[in-house]
Amino acid sequence: MASLGQTEKGERLLREAEVEYRQLSSKPPWEFGSTLLLLGVGELKRGHADEVKKRLLEAEQTLRQTLGDNNSYLANRLDARALAYFQTGDLERAEGKARESLAMFQDVLRDNKFWWATAISTLGDICRKTGRAREAESYYRQSLDIYEQQPTKNHRLIAVTKIQLSDFLLEQNRLTEAQRIATEAEEEARKYLGDQDSLIKAAKDKLTAIHEKQGKRDSVQALE
Repeated sequence: MASLGQTEKGERLLREAEVEYRQLSSKPPWEFGSTLLLLGVGELKRGHADEVKKRLLEAEQTLRQTLGDNNSYLANRLDARALAYFQTGDLERAEGKARESLAMFQDVLRDNKFWWATAISTLGDICRKTGRAREAESYYRQSLDIYEQQPTKNHRLIAVTKIQLSDFLLEQNRLTEAQRIATEAEEEARKYLGDQDSLIKAAKDKLTAIHEKQGKRDSVQALE
């Protein structure tokens, strides 16, 4: 629903589904775990940390009870929990959940690396935050490589990951490489996502920051 610009309607339907699942006399089905995950992700975007942790924990417990301890649905929920912990500063728990998620994806979806990439990117963020720059860069590049090798490319995810990597390289003062990757992100977003897509602005903002650090005032003005 969110992708169709119907975020509020989608969330309302999810909350209605949650109420119905909770009224069941029998044990809720695994779909209840998916509903809780989607509601938790919505709370995550709004910064409601306590509510996020509550919903994602219940989502994980529901999936373990209904589908077992090793499946792709659970792996996805574990990565969402890792992001929630990351955003609230609990980096140790975030890394534990991200590694558990990645290991599970690698086990149950051995031939579909696309699903590995989010957990790998999350590990990149965690390593970056904890000062492990070499590991962070490796994870970011692994994630980007996976997306770029897909037979049907998700250009949004490629652009997002390139902006993320460019930001990391800017932080490391590797400005030439940061500029190249941010430029690629802007060009690809414009080509595949349309001239008004928000990722174009995000890439241009990154290029502005890079040019400012390089002292290229003319380049900054050209981007405005």
